[in-house]
Amino acid sequence: MRSMEQTPHIWAHGETIEEFTWAWPLLAALRERYTRYRLLLTAWNADTRERLRAAFPDATVEPPPPPVDWQVRRAVARLRPHALLLLEHPHDLGRAVFDRARWWRFPIVLLEPGSVTLSKASADVLAVIDHFIVHDDRARDALRARGVGPDRITVTDAVAPSRSRPPGEVEADPGTRRTLAALLSVLGRDWAAHGTPRPRGMAGWIARLAASGAGPLALGLGARRVDSLAALRGMLGACDTILCLGNGPSSEAPDIRDVRFDVLFRVNCRWMGRGGPDRPQVVFTGDSSCLRAVQGAIIAFRTVEEERRLLARRLLGSPWRPLSYVTVERLPVSIIERRWPARPTNGAAMVATAAALAPRRLVIAGIDLFQHPDGAYPGDALTPNDYLLMHDRATELAIIDLALRRFPGEVVLLSEPLCHALEALRAASPVGAWAPS
Repeated sequence: MRSMEQTPHIWAHGETIEEFTWAWPLLAALRERYTRYRLLLTAWNADTRERLRAAFPDATVEPPPPPVDWQVRRAVARLRPHALLLLEHPHDLGRAVFDRARWWRFPIVLLEPGSVTLSKASADVLAVIDHFIVHDDRARDALRARGVGPDRITVTDAVAPSRSRPPGEVEADPGTRRTLAALLSVLGRDWAAHGTPRPRGMAGWIARLAASGAGPLALGLGARRVDSLAALRGMLGACDTILCLGNGPSSEAPDIRDVRFDVLFRVNCRWMGRGGPDRPQVVFTGDSSCLRAVQGAIIAFRTVEEERRLLARRLLGSPWRPLSYVTVERLPVSIIERRWPARPTNGAAMVATAAALAPRRLVIAGIDLFQHPDGAYPGDALTPNDYLLMHDRATELAIIDLALRRFPGEVVLLSEPLCHALEALRAASPVGAWAPS
């Protein structure tokens, strides 16, 4: 089993064992769909937690974190929740939890509440819930009466779930399947691009600093921003061949050592210390730990939002080093021309940026779409070979396909899964169905 620190969670909070019992087929289906995740079940009631541990031994069962910002930050860093599901009631987990969800852009979803529950719910709690999945029109009308917009509500027209189901029963009825379909649609969105409200507390102070007149100056202390493709080309120097390496198993295939290249692009910092090409000129990341670990490379952020968040973390952290960075969203790169249905990966952003630089030759490896027979990552037999819930294969493939269709130079693909997927996509849409809308 992977350690807690390596395992992201889908977090479900309730109070009674009955709430978890009716939700269990839905939660089990989520666990089966997103194999990289473990379920985190929290309840204030100690007896409920004991019964949860007995009924669901594969889940992480804990009390909710105390409503203190530093304790919530520590819990979130340890458990890595990527979604928070409130079962049946709009539970108030405390401002610190909701602020942390805003800061890290993971969605809060209320599942299957009744109309009476919603009519009595705190307005402050309703305001921080990103989406409501309800049984019927009465619950929808109760939400609309409380000022919740229709874009935040999905009605499943499902029969209310049974509370007589034995704990651990996982057979899903038609209503559960409809609720699951609605929930998958919600969780798969790129919540970082959906106007999630700004946080309060320290995170809010950083956000206000970034948006202020002096904010960019403060965040940019000791940092040099590259504002154009021409400036980036000038910093990279000779750029005849760009090698783009993701972190999939094909990034360490033997033939990678024979590739001649002028510029190396890499993603995050999982590759460090593994013996492959390890002196990248550009590293694409949204992880603050990579800012500390990677030295001598230009850091590439995908969005302005990530730029501000990570520069703020850099400003408050240590060690503090000079930094050169580029933000893809500020450049004329194909990936920014539309809003994608799921969050683009850093690997997709890397390929799109490399193609926009227009080298003569582009070599791509390590982007295996989590379909490589050797697993998710080289040397890692534990991580399930699957995407995190905010990403998906179709979106990543579409972004790469769009960038490469426009690229006039030579493309060398050293990832068989990517090569086969692109061939299948182009056979199905030979004239470019993925052109931006």
